[in-house]
Amino acid sequence: MNLFEFQNYKKYVKNYIQSLGKNGHGQLKKIADHLNIGSVNVSQIFNGERHLTIEQACEVAEFFGFTALETKYFVSLVEFERAGSFKLKTLINQRLEDLRNQSKDLKSKLIVTTELTEEMKTFFYSHWYYSGIRLLSSIDGFHSIEAISERLSLPIGKVRATMEFLVSTGLCKEKDGKFQMGPSSTHLGANHPMIALHHVNWRLKAISHFDNLNQKELAVSIPCSLDEESFQKIRQKLVMAVESITEHIDKAPCEQLSCLNIDWFRF
Repeated sequence: MNLFEFQNYKKYVKNYIQSLGKNGHGQLKKIADHLNIGSVNVSQIFNGERHLTIEQACEVAEFFGFTALETKYFVSLVEFERAGSFKLKTLINQRLEDLRNQSKDLKSKLIVTTELTEEMKTFFYSHWYYSGIRLLSSIDGFHSIEAISERLSLPIGKVRATMEFLVSTGLCKEKDGKFQMGPSSTHLGANHPMIALHHVNWRLKAISHFDNLNQKELAVSIPCSLDEESFQKIRQKLVMAVESITEHIDKAPCEQLSCLNIDWFRF
């Protein structure tokens, strides 16, 4: 839902929650936990006459993963409801109108890139979930923020903010509120300054999965002693295997998330 189409922050929150699976059961509890207040208090705010404080409005905006412009708009909606005079309401209402116009201008000027800039690469390769969220959006049943959030056990706000970045760079695309992997591609050269962090991120994911490894998966560690010629021959075989595997992956239908890590090194 487009926040800028709402003129009441409670209506936005309630409509958004109701749009989730199971009518958003448990979402108010999550908001309460994020605000560090009781569920009863949150219910009184969104279902009664009480209002968020300005500080709480900022926290709720963070919970939903709003952009800077959306945060300004949401906080202004709260300020409008809390305003005690007609003059103040008129002043805030003009600010809301200006923010709505800014949102329209940004949307019309959005240009999706086909190649990541170095700054974009710094964001994309900083955490595993940028790639994970992008890949998951290619699988049926995971085209919504909520489904991705539940599958990856990530906060909705983090998924929303990440998806906004992915859409803005062309790594994902959005249509009618549904997200899918986009046409842009990613690649890091062997000497790129972010390549080490990229390897570390996915190896940490592998380590965290070891306790749940099943018979259909594979983890191999072979410490060994051998000559240099054998070392190079094995490396060549691994490179050929990776090329073959990559070709197979490119042709395979998108049905499940997987990750292959290969390390062949001297120690």
